[in-house]
Amino acid sequence: MSEYYMEKYYPSGLKPKDMIQKLIDKHGYQSYLEIGVAWGETFDGVRAKYKVGVDPDPNSKATQVMPSDEFFKNLDPHYKFDIIFVDGLHQWEQCYRDIENSLNHLSPDGTILVHDVNPLEEVWVTDVPREGFTPIWTGDVYKAIVKARIDRNDIQVCTLYDLWFGVGVIRKGIGVPIKWDFDNLDYGVWVDNKDYLMNPIKTSEFIEKML
Repeated sequence: MSEYYMEKYYPSGLKPKDMIQKLIDKHGYQSYLEIGVAWGETFDGVRAKYKVGVDPDPNSKATQVMPSDEFFKNLDPHYKFDIIFVDGLHQWEQCYRDIENSLNHLSPDGTILVHDVNPLEEVWVTDVPREGFTPIWTGDVYKAIVKARIDRNDIQVCTLYDLWFGVGVIRKGIGVPIKWDFDNLDYGVWVDNKDYLMNPIKTSEFIEKML
């Protein structure tokens, strides 16, 4: 990756797998679920006692080759994961379903991480559906974080804005829903109101204060 992309999209010096491992080591998490495995960079880089990877692509490194909706539909309703990384289809509707389903299968002290929630470009990063080839495509999953913060009062959410295209952190707990007209949310409105909508925090501060 060029120095431009390293500096712009990777300013914390960490990747999602690094934060996932820090959380596993800190809290003694045993079970890890990854939604959207692809070639396995994150999945292979995470050390946990039990690992499950879900991806519909038969060429991926997933342990469960199927759409995430199907996986959750067939999963024992009592089964819980300690940490879940959501990095599937980069469209907010699917991401939101993945968040909701993940919350239903999250252990009481567990953590959900949601990738690609801080897009820094509009034209070729946030287009939905994806148009042709783009070197980076985050889609509009940032909206899923906003939607979750509007809808739920039983989660605590922050965004590590400088961690590899942005990572949302979701944990169970008493929260105060934000108020926003979600139907009229677009990229420009989101950029102008990002601090309120996303509760951003620097990765180093998160590690110091919350880990």
